[in-house]
Amino acid sequence: MKTLLIAPPTNGTAAVGTVQAEAGVIWINTDCIGGRLEIILNNDLRLPIECNKTDLTPSGNRIAYSSARQLTIRVEAPQDVRWNMRIEQEE
Repeated sequence: MKTLLIAPPTNGTAAVGTVQAEAGVIWINTDCIGGRLEIILNNDLRLPIECNKTDLTPSGNRIAYSSARQLTIRVEAPQDVRWNMRIEQEE
């Protein structure tokens, strides 16, 4: 796996960043606590995640792309939701 981006622990809504993804499989791995968050890719793909209110909730989302593309990632969440993220590409 090749790491494309790491987002440190953050509360609430934030711009995560932009990555250049090659054709193939991307993994968006998130840990969160405190409620619901939504990962948004390029303003068109939305990945909702329900986070436990009191325990850390890990999640992994697998996305396959047939061609290379630039991905802009952001998270929308209430301020009391804490999360971190790692975006990786299978090699």
